[in-house]
Amino acid sequence: MDPRDNRAFGYVYNTTDDRHQFWAIKTERSAGTTVLALKELFETAFEQFTNSEKAKAEENQAKSVPVSTVPVQVKRNKV
Repeated sequence: MDPRDNRAFGYVYNTTDDRHQFWAIKTERSAGTTVLALKELFETAFEQFTNSEKAKAEENQAKSVPVSTVPVQVKRNKV
C-alpha cells in the first residue's frame, strides 16, 4: 500500500487470542468519508455498550442494598 494514497486506510484490532491483526482497505474514492462513518459507528456502539454496563451495575447495586437498616421493636400487650 502507498501511504500517500488517500483512498486507502487500515484498521488494527485485537483478536480473541490476544494477537493483533491489520486490515488494509482501499476505496474507490477518498477514504476520509468511510473513516468518519466508521468512527461514528464505533462511537455509537461503544456508547451503547457503556450505557448497558452502567445499567447492569446500577441494577446489581439496587439488588444488594437492604430495604431497611433500622431495627424494629415489637411491643406485646399483656393479656
